Amino acid sequence: MAAVTVPMPAANSEAAPSPASGDHPWAAAEKRLNRFVRAVALVERMGNGLGTLAFTWATVVVLGGFSTDLREDFWYATAIVFLEAFRSF
Repeated sequence: MAAVTVPMPAANSEAAPSPASGDHPWAAAEKRLNRFVRAVALVERMGNGLGTLAFTWATVVVLGGFSTDLREDFWYATAIVFLEAFRSF
C-alpha cells in the first residue's frame, strides 16, 4: 500500500491571527465566555459536592440515629435513601 501525502500550504505572515492571541477581534468576548463557563462549572461542582454531603448526612441520620423513632416509616425512608443512592449511578 502506498503512503498518501497531503500538501500543506506554506506558513504565511498575512494569515489570520489565531484566537489564542490577543489580536483577534473576538478574543475579549471569548475570554469572557470562558470565564463565565468556568464559573458555572465551579458552581455546579460545589452544588454537587454539597448535595453529596447532604445525602450522606441524611443517610446517617435517618438510617442510623432516628431509625427507632421512625417505626413504620423506617422502610419508606430506607427505600427513598436507596433510590437516591442508585440515582447517582
